Amino acid sequence: MEFTKYELEGLKILAENCAFAKKGERALILFDQWTTDIASGLKDVLQELGVLVKCELIENQFIHGQEPSERIRQKMLAVEIIFCFTKFSLAHTEARRSATENSARFMSLPMYNRKILQSRALRADFKLLANDGFRVAEMLNKGEKVEITSSDGTNLKFSISERRANTAPGFCHLPGELASPPDSETNIAIVEDSTEGIFLVNGSIPHPEIGLIHEPITLYFHEGKIYKIEGNHLAKRLENIFEKAGSENARIAGEFGVGLNPFASLSGDMLEDEGVRGTVHIGVGSNATIGGLNKINFHLDHVTSRVDVKIDKIFLMKQGNLFLEEPQ
Repeated sequence: MEFTKYELEGLKILAENCAFAKKGERALILFDQWTTDIASGLKDVLQELGVLVKCELIENQFIHGQEPSERIRQKMLAVEIIFCFTKFSLAHTEARRSATENSARFMSLPMYNRKILQSRALRADFKLLANDGFRVAEMLNKGEKVEITSSDGTNLKFSISERRANTAPGFCHLPGELASPPDSETNIAIVEDSTEGIFLVNGSIPHPEIGLIHEPITLYFHEGKIYKIEGNHLAKRLENIFEKAGSENARIAGEFGVGLNPFASLSGDMLEDEGVRGTVHIGVGSNATIGGLNKINFHLDHVTSRVDVKIDKIFLMKQGNLFLEEPQ
């Protein structure tokens, strides 16, 4: 299929502005049955830049964080850049961590589509957003406890003691970096048994069976794990997703993320939703690849907006507005 002017521009942004692909480098494009056209389009763009490209089809995925085959893992260790267009993210896999530890730049692009290629969010100044990302990381690295509250019911507390934040502003120009444009965020691994309270999800749950949340879903946590889910029919669907994971560790709150992209908006697309400025997300399941201890083939994010966030006694966010210059 032919690409429009703006779709082609989006592919070039991914290759040149976000991955910094250069002539003579080796790149691996991972795709599935839903992203064959985008993978093919990016291959053409990369080859025009003089990049040596190989493409590999990924099959039989059912959830974010599922490990790829050993054959694919080995191919990931043999290149400088990896573009991962699979529906389900490989960002929270050991295969990804091995690749980035081996100096690969990893472009994690799950659930990518032509709408994202055309989006305003993909045209953000990701280098500028990196400054905000580093400021959020600095605040998280100095903190021990995080408290999230809202007028509509969220009241959640957890520990980030001795954990280090990860900046993911939307580009990767150095060996071992990871990016997921248009997502621009900073995240940190939550201490696995520390989460207590209520988290009301009013934004999205980026899974093909759920997506945008039009009526809130409420998650109840005790000793780090979800023990109850309330809401509409999507709550039952979410419960079924956790049951299919086959392990209680899939219910552990593992990640706290802060969106930074002012041009992103809640759309049902994973990478735009998680990067929306003014939102936060709680990732449930695996966090071993971002500095935690929970190692499981499952990871699912829950995005919400209009919250207050305190790191110890300092406000990071009030009603979705970030305080980065002079925290109060």
